[in-house]
Amino acid sequence: MVRWIEQPGARAGELTLSLRGDAQFTQVADLERELQRALARCQLLTLDLSGVQRLDSSICALLCVLHRQGELAGKELRISGLPPRGVDVLHHLAGCSCRHQPGEGCRLRRALRDPRLEATA
Repeated sequence: MVRWIEQPGARAGELTLSLRGDAQFTQVADLERELQRALARCQLLTLDLSGVQRLDSSICALLCVLHRQGELAGKELRISGLPPRGVDVLHHLAGCSCRHQPGEGCRLRRALRDPRLEATA
């Protein structure tokens, strides 16, 4: 079961959600509601996934949806501590389903290419 802890960011308009435990499809609806509420309350949302032991593809798909919603609303989503399996799944999802503007690549996917970078969307 995944749990989350909300922490204010370093500046006004910033928020961090730290996830812990197993993030699986059985919790997608609850997690989606919480992530959307968090994104609505800030300009920059950082998801710290360093405490996630298991992350399945449904959660990765949710991260893609949240990224796109944030982008359309002029907000920023950052993902830190993404497990290697999550990086692989997000690369795949961004490559086959990201709905970006013509001639513009998915910023989330681009950030994931360099393992030294935090994923930023």
